[in-house]
Amino acid sequence: MATMAAWFRRTPAGSLSAEAAPPAGGDGTDDEFRLRPFPFEDVYWHHKRIDNSRVVRQPDARARRKCWQAVAASLVAALLMIFLSLPNALGTLAGYRIQSLQQESLRLLAEKEALEVQEAALLSPQQMEKLAREMELRDPAPGQVVVLNPKADGSLALNVPTK
Repeated sequence: MATMAAWFRRTPAGSLSAEAAPPAGGDGTDDEFRLRPFPFEDVYWHHKRIDNSRVVRQPDARARRKCWQAVAASLVAALLMIFLSLPNALGTLAGYRIQSLQQESLRLLAEKEALEVQEAALLSPQQMEKLAREMELRDPAPGQVVVLNPKADGSLALNVPTK
């Protein structure tokens, strides 16, 4: 099979070379307009079919070693990248945790304030009087109050030092 240049440069006589072809006009006027020959115009490429089905490749120990070295180097590089990015990732996770704890703290402070307001409402004197009336609790008469002053003989379990 010829190259594309040789295919299009064929002369009517069937020769492939432009130099071997006789001039068309015969007087030499066409020579100045004739193109020079293309490089490798006379080279022909032949395709030969080769059957490599019976060929067995020999194992290459150096290639295998280089492959495992590349795998080990990639593993080391990946571990190094993970090790170097780990503090940054842990810092980001700690930031998320701090933010959630701050939000929880604000929520608990708001809940504490609400409970303090509720406690103040429940312990107000007006609320206590209302509850006392509902439970029918009355103030004792002045004659009903008995004040106990125990003697220091240890008869009552008080935290009073004896002399």
